[in-house]
Amino acid sequence: MERPYSLTLPLSKTKRISRLTNPAHSITPQATQLLTFTAEYVTKYILQEAEKEALKEGLKAINYSHIRKVVFRTPGLAYLEDTLPEKLILGDEEIQQ
Repeated sequence: MERPYSLTLPLSKTKRISRLTNPAHSITPQATQLLTFTAEYVTKYILQEAEKEALKEGLKAINYSHIRKVVFRTPGLAYLEDTLPEKLILGDEEIQQ
């Protein structure tokens, strides 16, 4: 028997995001659950690997550069490469990588 998985992200937010991509399509509750689970799973994996990168550098905090390294060195995450630019702009601050 499968063990139920408890989702952390709200399903309503996943459904809202999916509607933003194509408002004409509807999404079933099962598809919403699958998208939410996938988002949580990928995020958890990236953060675990980024933590390892930070620890290699003797840091306790994960930096943007650690996340970027994980995405660029993991073949299965290639679809995220265009979402992680070399520099990150937060408000008036520009962070060079």
